[in-house]
Amino acid sequence: MRLKTGDNRSCGCLKEEYHSRPSKFNYDSKEYRTWSLMQQRCTNANNPSYKFYGARGIRVADAWSGRGGFAAFLTDVGPSPSPDYSIDRISPAKGYEPGNCRWATATEQSNNQTRKGITFDGETKTLMEWARCFNMNYHTLYGRIHARG
Repeated sequence: MRLKTGDNRSCGCLKEEYHSRPSKFNYDSKEYRTWSLMQQRCTNANNPSYKFYGARGIRVADAWSGRGGFAAFLTDVGPSPSPDYSIDRISPAKGYEPGNCRWATATEQSNNQTRKGITFDGETKTLMEWARCFNMNYHTLYGRIHARG
């Protein structure tokens, strides 16, 4: 009856056909998950990371939002070089936008944070850089600094 009135477009076969079509993008990919989580932490006040992003004024470029946003994001930053990389804002004060985002390793991201470095013997470096200098595990150094001051 609903087919006759126009309320339904098919008996269900269109849904099966739609879901069996090859997708232009892999929506299970690292890149899509990255894009989706980036949107969430900048726009969804219920997201646990929102306080560090959206609440601080970090925004996603209009070109990377909404319909066609993922395609534009992927065109601008390209695919992740490996599973060890995640999205990084080159200038932490700016938002997620073309020219300010790159795929980076955890070390590169650690060195790019807005936190102040640690000064030792008149030289200032990030904790990750100091750990490399002393050939120490990052977490060991972190624990010692925070436990002993």
